[in-house]
Amino acid sequence: MATLKRLSGVAAALAGSAVFFAGPSQAAFNLNGIGFVQYGDAQSYSLPIAEIQDGCTGPGCQFYVNSTPGAIKGLTVIGTGSSGGGVVTNLAGMDNAYSTPNGTIQNPANPYWNPSPATYNGTTGVVNHNGDNTWDSSLAAMKTYLAGEAMIFFFNNNQTKSLGTASESLAAWARITLKDGSGAVIGTYDLANKAVFGAPGGGYNLVTAGGRGTFLGNVGSYTNPGTPAGADGTSPPPPAPGDKNSTDYVLSGGAVCVTTNTAVPIPVPCDASNPNVSKPIDHNLGANQAAYAILFPELNAQLSALFGSLSAADLASYTMSVDVRLGCDPLLDPTALVCTGNGDLLPTQYGRDLNNGYEQIFISKASDIVHVPEPGTLALAGLVLLGLALSRRRA
Repeated sequence: MATLKRLSGVAAALAGSAVFFAGPSQAAFNLNGIGFVQYGDAQSYSLPIAEIQDGCTGPGCQFYVNSTPGAIKGLTVIGTGSSGGGVVTNLAGMDNAYSTPNGTIQNPANPYWNPSPATYNGTTGVVNHNGDNTWDSSLAAMKTYLAGEAMIFFFNNNQTKSLGTASESLAAWARITLKDGSGAVIGTYDLANKAVFGAPGGGYNLVTAGGRGTFLGNVGSYTNPGTPAGADGTSPPPPAPGDKNSTDYVLSGGAVCVTTNTAVPIPVPCDASNPNVSKPIDHNLGANQAAYAILFPELNAQLSALFGSLSAADLASYTMSVDVRLGCDPLLDPTALVCTGNGDLLPTQYGRDLNNGYEQIFISKASDIVHVPEPGTLALAGLVLLGLALSRRRA
């Protein structure tokens, strides 16, 4: 059995720390010192909360990440509802962006999405060990794209606004796997609702109400040992759907409250009577504004080591595969409250189903996140605390 080859000391060196991203123009996208929640190997940064911490909201601010088709054209897009060639087509050596549900392909009877043959848009060039249910890239293509910078994943939450808070959230899980030229797994990194691999998943909920995320947690506490890739491309085992009390899926899009009297806003239970607690902060921002930035510090460290040690030919044969799943897992009953949330709108209950579509997942580097200040966009952070979401949304 092949085991995960982690660099000695990487987890200890990077645990709990953000990565500094220096861009060449305007305000650099710099997550150093910004609060995050650890989910498995991932550090999840709420961009609307980061705007509050930064004291700058709206277009032109570093944490307002525009994700319109024009803005992400030229980035590495994993999934999008857009059909524009410039958005869907990636670099040679990468899969093109898979189609996420939109007004045309959304199936209300199957409120779930993952890369699949049905949503495949082809591959630009050739990718070794290309899976049917993963977005794949050669490491040579990824090295060319990143050009010495760290990899940042971004995600849009574009649920319906018409059914209340419970229906604005959805379930999300992801796994990034690195394989050598023979297909052996050499690195496995999860976005999962737990802090320790092999432990039961946490409650499907906000981090302040039983979710298993850890504020400013240590990604070194979570190590997926990895296994050789199976014929179906799903080894190690896929996420456990569980139920609302224990699941591997992370809550995306829920409204969060934070402290207003600390240098780093801390997620806390909402309390309208407490002057030091914010109003609920929206994370269902629509298709045109990213809600989350996701870092995998150990993945970035392993990629950097491979980029610096392997030949161009070897990098062309090595593969990075992204398995991402959104919405109501087919192993759950799509009609159950645990999926839809309908009929049980208590603050601690959230629906899992993908009910609107046009979610987008893309990879960027700091130098590609360009913010052009516009007159009147430097709003007071208090506007965000009042729940104003400066985003465009599909009808």
